[in-house]
Amino acid sequence: MRLVPLFADDSPPEPSPPLSPAREALRQHYRRQGEQLEKLRVMGAPVREAQATEQRLKQAEQALDDIATLERRQLDEWMREPRGALPPPLSEQRAEALAELASATQAHDVAQRRAAGSDPAFRVEEEKLFGLNRETPALIDAVLVEEVNALADRLRAAKLRVAALIGLVKGIEHSALLNKRTAAAVGAVHAWRGGQGTLLDEQAFRQCELDTAEAHRVLALGLLDKLRADPAATVDIDTRAPPTTESAA
Repeated sequence: MRLVPLFADDSPPEPSPPLSPAREALRQHYRRQGEQLEKLRVMGAPVREAQATEQRLKQAEQALDDIATLERRQLDEWMREPRGALPPPLSEQRAEALAELASATQAHDVAQRRAAGSDPAFRVEEEKLFGLNRETPALIDAVLVEEVNALADRLRAAKLRVAALIGLVKGIEHSALLNKRTAAAVGAVHAWRGGQGTLLDEQAFRQCELDTAEAHRVLALGLLDKLRADPAATVDIDTRAPPTTESAA
């Protein structure tokens, strides 16, 4: 038996964060494309109707041909073994097939005229969609440029943060040395080289840096394709891989 929670979570979902200017422009662009596609779908109804009546007409013509083929086969069989009266013509079936052919022909003619009448307006709206489609690459490029500028700002800030952290570590080490606090100085040096009973394998850590950079380069390669469907698409940074260490012993 499925348990029902005592208190249902009826709180409204968290609102999505606002998109950046370039991403919002791309979202609005996709909205206009969707609206234009829907408009063309509605305007294309006469053409689809004409295609359906054309198929109906072909089926009606084929039905009439099948009746004639069946009559010829029955007559050929009688000619090979003439027994009894000649096989009667399939008059009733032919009358029904002819009535369907006439109805299908009339429906096809009406649908064709309606489709032809709607074609000029459809072409105008279709060209509007083509125009929107031509704008898509530039709008995606604008998002990519905006994204890379934001990443570059974060990169510069990260470099300054790294410089600040290095300065703090060095400052503690120098302070300990100036004040003859040997244990603190040794602890600072040990921390810089790994800490927690380990020594940092500098070569392995450098390789980890290179691997992390390459993994994120590959992730970024797919961003353009994602933006073709989702203006909010992005790539996440993952630096959770621990550095390779070697025993201090």
